[in-house]
Amino acid sequence: MSSAELLSRENNIARIKVVLDGETVDKTFREVYRILANQINVPGFRKGKIPPNVLRQRVGAEAVNSEVSDRLRDQAIELALEELKLTPRVGRPSFDEEAEPQAGTEAVYQFTLPVLPDVSLPDYKAFSIPVTRLQVTELMKKRYRDRIIERFTEYPAREDGAAAASMLIMDVHSKFAENGEESPFHSHSMVYKIGEEGNLPGWDEKLSGAKAGDKQEFSYVMPGDFADTRVAGKELLIELNVSAVHDTLVPELSEDFVKEKLQLEGLQQFEEFMQSSLTRESEQQFESLKRDKALQQVAEQLSAEISEDMISDELDGIVTEHDRELRQHGLSLDAYLQQSGKSLAEFRDERRDLAERRIRTFLAVKTIAEQEGIRATQDDLMQYMYLLMQRENVSQDQIRQLARNREFINETTYQIIRAKVLEHLVNTVSFEVSEGSEAQTNEALAALEEGEEA
Repeated sequence: MSSAELLSRENNIARIKVVLDGETVDKTFREVYRILANQINVPGFRKGKIPPNVLRQRVGAEAVNSEVSDRLRDQAIELALEELKLTPRVGRPSFDEEAEPQAGTEAVYQFTLPVLPDVSLPDYKAFSIPVTRLQVTELMKKRYRDRIIERFTEYPAREDGAAAASMLIMDVHSKFAENGEESPFHSHSMVYKIGEEGNLPGWDEKLSGAKAGDKQEFSYVMPGDFADTRVAGKELLIELNVSAVHDTLVPELSEDFVKEKLQLEGLQQFEEFMQSSLTRESEQQFESLKRDKALQQVAEQLSAEISEDMISDELDGIVTEHDRELRQHGLSLDAYLQQSGKSLAEFRDERRDLAERRIRTFLAVKTIAEQEGIRATQDDLMQYMYLLMQRENVSQDQIRQLARNREFINETTYQIIRAKVLEHLVNTVSFEVSEGSEAQTNEALAALEEGEEA
């Protein structure tokens, strides 16, 4: 009978011994022979009916044994995970040298395998978490009005030269004045608004009156506190190519505006509609805040050995995510690091706490799901795909492709389980609800936004 034994476990690396009985080995040989017999042609034999000794001569005993060994190793890992109740993580197993498998004879494997740590959850059912109920604040109303105004702001092309509040689209190139070498200060299709806070000193004056097609060249000393330390305080030779100039027509939130654009009776009805919308939004954010606080407290208080290589693996993922997001905007992580004057090691070190929080959150979700029998069903996956088609306008062909993508399915499964775990937590723990002041509400909103960015 096959068996698995945990020899040691240190720093989330399990050392395992597995013995596969002779029957399992024999069955694996037969399976390999069956596959080979259906793949090759041998004169004098029907396909699928080629004897094992002929197959070994045809493809070579070494090739047969290699295929059998690969399959037996996979079975050894599967048996170890099942019997020893281990969960693998990123990283391949490392096998000791073993003898070639012999049909009908047991095979012994010893190997190391990166695994997730054992997790001990806190008694979260006894939690009593203080949480502030969000109210509709003047800041929220201002943001709401700003969103409405931004939604209906128009940017018609401007025939005359750029003036106050004009928006220019331009390409920016530069060289160092001292040696003529290319400078890192450049941009393709930069959006520049005259009069906007934070513009480079003197640029509004230079660009006033500019028209589409204009080109400007000038010498410019960059501010000493400029974010990119490579050009801060340096004299550059700037070249600007203006491709378009637009007026910025910002509407006034008036009686006529809300009647025409929002189909409301007037400002009073707009204020009532805004209050209702923000109250509903505040309730949704309040529920989100409760979920986040509950999961955060479980993640912070759980007990688990989070080894250095786990944090390193998570940091690898964060680096990859950041680089992918930057490339979607025509940048790269290397360019970002150069502009910020940081090394990759500094970038990783700044996100070390984030990496550990992510690991703890994942362990909390996984362990609660296991203990409570929470899982993602096929219906859950189908519903997610349906919503994806509706929200993101994804075609059925794209959905079929995604359904065959293991990484996408794994991530979707985790997100579904995470949502169910959050619902379980918010229905299980107790909350001490207090009515927050306007300042507390604004602080809570800022914390929520910061959490979403992380």
